[in-house]
Amino acid sequence: MMGRRIIYGKTWWGKKWIEAMEKIDFNTNRLPRGKRYANKGAVLEIKINRKFDIVAKVQGTRSVPYKEKISLYKFTDEEINIIANILLETPYVSGQLMSGKLPEELYDVLKNEGINLFPSSWEEINAYCSCPDWANPCKHLAAVYYIIADELDKDPFLIFEMHGLKKEKLLKLAKIQSKKTKEKNIFEPIQKDNIDISKVIEPSVFFNQKVNIIDYLPESNLSIGKNVKSLLNKIYLKNSIYIENIKLSEEINPYFKESKFEFFYDVINPKIKITGFNPISKKENITFEDFFSYFEKIPLLIKNTDNEYSVFFKKTLSFVYNLVLYNSYAPFPEQVDKEKFYIKYLPLLSNESVKNYIEFLELIIPNNLILHKNKNFVVKKKEAVIYIISLFIKEITKRAFFSNNDYLKNKILTLFISDNIYTSTNFKEKQIYTYLKNYFSPFFFKNINYSLVIKISPFIENRYSLSLLIKNNKDLLEEPIKLSTFLNKIDDSIEKEEIFKQLGFISNLSETTKLLVKNNDIIITSEELSQLLFETKSILKTFGIELLLPKEMKKIIDVKPAIVVKSKKNIISFLSLKDLLKFDWKIAIGDDFLTLEEFKKLSGKANGIIKFKDKYINLNPEKVLNILKKIEETPKIKSNFEGLKILLSGEINNVQVFLDEKVKNIISEIKNIKNIKTPKTLKATLRNYQKKGYRWLKAHTEKGFGVCLADDMGLGKTIQVISVLLKDKENKELTKPALVICPTTLIGNWANEIEKFSPSLKYNIYHGSDRELDEKSDVLITSYGVIRRDLEKIKNKEWSYIILDEAQNIKNYLSKQSKAVKLLRAERRIALTGTPIENKLIDLWSIFDFLMPGYLGNISKFVDEYAIPIEKYNNEYKMESLKSIINPFLLRRLKTDKNIIKDLPEKIIFDQYVYLTKYQTTLYNEAVKIIDSINETDGIKREGIIFKLITSLKQICNHPSNYLKDNNFDYELSGKSKKLIDLLNEILENNEKAIIFTQYKEMGKILEKIIKNNLKISPLFFHGGLNRKMREDNILKFQNSHEFPVMIISLKAGGTGLNLTSASHVIHYDLWWNPAVENQATDRAYRIGQKKNVIVHRFITKNTFEEKINELLKAKEKLSGNILKMGEKWISELSDEELKKLFKFNKQR
Repeated sequence: MMGRRIIYGKTWWGKKWIEAMEKIDFNTNRLPRGKRYANKGAVLEIKINRKFDIVAKVQGTRSVPYKEKISLYKFTDEEINIIANILLETPYVSGQLMSGKLPEELYDVLKNEGINLFPSSWEEINAYCSCPDWANPCKHLAAVYYIIADELDKDPFLIFEMHGLKKEKLLKLAKIQSKKTKEKNIFEPIQKDNIDISKVIEPSVFFNQKVNIIDYLPESNLSIGKNVKSLLNKIYLKNSIYIENIKLSEEINPYFKESKFEFFYDVINPKIKITGFNPISKKENITFEDFFSYFEKIPLLIKNTDNEYSVFFKKTLSFVYNLVLYNSYAPFPEQVDKEKFYIKYLPLLSNESVKNYIEFLELIIPNNLILHKNKNFVVKKKEAVIYIISLFIKEITKRAFFSNNDYLKNKILTLFISDNIYTSTNFKEKQIYTYLKNYFSPFFFKNINYSLVIKISPFIENRYSLSLLIKNNKDLLEEPIKLSTFLNKIDDSIEKEEIFKQLGFISNLSETTKLLVKNNDIIITSEELSQLLFETKSILKTFGIELLLPKEMKKIIDVKPAIVVKSKKNIISFLSLKDLLKFDWKIAIGDDFLTLEEFKKLSGKANGIIKFKDKYINLNPEKVLNILKKIEETPKIKSNFEGLKILLSGEINNVQVFLDEKVKNIISEIKNIKNIKTPKTLKATLRNYQKKGYRWLKAHTEKGFGVCLADDMGLGKTIQVISVLLKDKENKELTKPALVICPTTLIGNWANEIEKFSPSLKYNIYHGSDRELDEKSDVLITSYGVIRRDLEKIKNKEWSYIILDEAQNIKNYLSKQSKAVKLLRAERRIALTGTPIENKLIDLWSIFDFLMPGYLGNISKFVDEYAIPIEKYNNEYKMESLKSIINPFLLRRLKTDKNIIKDLPEKIIFDQYVYLTKYQTTLYNEAVKIIDSINETDGIKREGIIFKLITSLKQICNHPSNYLKDNNFDYELSGKSKKLIDLLNEILENNEKAIIFTQYKEMGKILEKIIKNNLKISPLFFHGGLNRKMREDNILKFQNSHEFPVMIISLKAGGTGLNLTSASHVIHYDLWWNPAVENQATDRAYRIGQKKNVIVHRFITKNTFEEKINELLKAKEKLSGNILKMGEKWISELSDEELKKLFKFNKQR
């Protein structure tokens, strides 16, 4: 197999050196033989000695390498002064030279001055080889000549050094030699003050467009086969593809509140320690690879589960995704020591938007995040932010190139896509670091006090003047000065060096900038100005070079297509929206609109930057064609919902929409909520926020909109909906039944709330094996499972309302359950949920797909348009756009809202009704038969039978295993345990805590297993069998750690001495039927110092003795407290008939 072909002299000056050698090597054929020696690595060592001679060692046929020495003639002092003066007088030439490029202009000027950089005869070269060959050059010298060409490609200053003029001396004479800067110390002592991120304002991450910055680099001069520039283009492309293909998980919803992260500094692979609650790994110490693998899966929206660490990591990673997407980062070599370096990726700080966001990250980065191995020191905040960003980008790059072995075989190229550290072993390799540093230096101009400014001024019609100026960044009030003034005025060589580098860089951007750098003042056409402002400007901005415009040109308006939306009729309503909207294409120039004909006439007269009325506009021929092409496509509105979305978002297909007055009225009407009175027959007084919710529901559903009431758990969503149904019935508008679909465990609650608050509403429960559709009722209550199973029976029925309770049950839009629900027909639709977005925005899409099909577009369009930009890139514009279209139809209030909390009682008590399962019903009916023998007993024996029956029935209602003492802990066997799992799921989703009280220690153990098996958490169990230390440990864990959000308490054990104020929910799994005992247990959570409202859930099994005893107790509440204090004893005093009636199981409605 042939070896790869090595090219020497890849730059024009490298070629010049080779050409010079070829011209003076006549008829010896030594150069080609020397090239073969160079190719096979025979040149073992090469360097410049103190006398500026090239000395080398070349391995020949003998065991001892031959010694080589090559000298060029040395410049005289006069020649050195000539070179220095040329550099001083032509800063743009100096800039190119300092950026690693030898300008041909410099070569030509020196030649005219009689100074030859490259030899023209052997007389100008003094060469020696220790080999016996008499020829000059011999093949060993020839090999060294080729290696010199390779080194010249990397650093053109070498040719001056071979003539006896060192780089440092040359730059010093030209007054641009920078002082050697001390190595920067990135560490500082441990910080003690805590940070408060709540008051920090987050800037927008704004990128005009994607700039391919690699296009502005010269071709790489490294002899490494594949070109560095080519590899970088692949890196930018592959990295973008990688982040675009990252799939966010729907399952992971981490809790970070109690997680503390510590990074232990390492240039490549920091170790990360997580203390407190660790959502990432069972191990305390993880790698950065593990860390990134976790964070790349989760949506980057900030949630109430985040703390200062996770907020910083989410914001930083989202920012990194933007940097990668818009190519606003670049590689840079970083030295470990004199022999070693690695490649890291850095953000382009010269970009103002990037710089501002990094300053924001500096303000929110947790103190002491990155520790030195000596734990008394930490990385400074700015350096820490850059370090984390660099690690993120490198990890993305490694993953993007995971399977690409071609690059991994190359010692240099692998640095860009791996964590490898480059160790140089010879002179040639030692130059790689310097070359790469120079090559990438345009991306990292130092943060200096002065920077380039291009001043633009109107000259004559369609002509503009450009001036190259220098701005003082320390004093923004100081007027920019001319380059020549700056060079005479400023002595600081560091400032000059950076300015010269900028000059060298921008001279290669375009013909306009090249001409400007050379002459400092030029006149350009309007077309050239347009190119500068709308093509070159983005790259200039990326590298921190400002365009200074006069006041009247500050806002040059880009001509854009726009759509004016009008109404075809005077009266317009949502129900006829798609047929009544008329779309007129216009050309928007600021606040002015042109017709298509007017625009064609204007664009036919001129191109580029032109003055239109009192403003400047950009008429770009290519843009004009694109606008005209777009205008050919008239929008077609397929539905009223699609039309509504356009009006609310203010755009269609990224084209801005303007509304006429008639159309604006419909938006006002949509948002207008009338003061509708509450139903007269409602047996409850709505709280203020509930009245607003009721009016909001009534107003929007009357207009034909589907709506989502997303109030926090415990705020009474059900009663607000019942009020709407009741009002419709009073107004004789409930002409068809309303269908309520809810989890099985909520069916009893709906039935009870209707009975309690609106007894005039007739309801029917469509559930159970003997279920029958009763279309004469006002409300039909059923479950999601029944809808899925009975879809064919139900889908053709027409309902007045479909109401989804716990609407997050349809978040998986692909599930049969979601598809079944969405096939149902109704005049009006309402979704109720406490968690409209459980994990991802597609949860919200699925709910709206039920409420208003097509309103948010299809799923793929929604993901591309909203989910990815918001969840991955933190795109504020898209977030605001989404809010603008969903906010009119989604109402969410939290218990913590100031206006809500003042309306709430300290304790909110809910009776949660559940049904027995079939298995429980069989056990219940069998157990209750003992009551038939009650007639034959009296006294203590009678009391014993009654209390035994109460215990048995309580245990059956709790869970069959509590009664049978078997080991079948399936939660589906019990209505209460099913309800408990549903309720805990919602509580945990809201990151709240719950205490569960039960009378029975055995039931506590069953609940412990059920919760552990189904929710994958370990509940704490507080019971009488624990010693004092175990009890205290349990309390501390529950109070202080999110790892333990649930505590089960045996009612007797938890009666006194407990203070569990971190609980937001108290669940009475079984009732004591003694309000004093129940209240004492509840008060374990509600105590002085409790900052939350406490919601109390009392589990009651419907159609059983539990429901009947609860009703009896409520009836007795007005009587003497002595009756209530008797607990269950009063039951034994009931007559035989009363007892039979009490214990008998009633079939559900």
